[in-house]
Amino acid sequence: MFVCQLCDVPEGVFAPWGYLVNWRLKHLICMDCKRVVLPSNAISHLSHAHRDARIKIDKATLDAAVVCYGLCTEWPPVPQVPVPEYQGIAKVWGIHCPQCADMFQKVE
Repeated sequence: MFVCQLCDVPEGVFAPWGYLVNWRLKHLICMDCKRVVLPSNAISHLSHAHRDARIKIDKATLDAAVVCYGLCTEWPPVPQVPVPEYQGIAKVWGIHCPQCADMFQKVE
């Protein structure tokens, strides 16, 4: 049986803002960027990355939905072993920092 990992909450709160929830991760996914967006960054993400969309998010509605559905408010852990792809998230190649656990898309 196929279960969709990527959908909105029953009230349809996130889709009008351009987000869906990856239920396997329990994180918001920006459908344009195909990346995880933390709830605390959802408003600023739209105003910076998608300025032309002119989407306004009601913070109280966002916060209530995050709490009601138990969505994660911290970054997901970096898997230590290969895992199946997460629906809605673009696969990107990166460089693992030898001094910390962070990944980067370019050398700085």
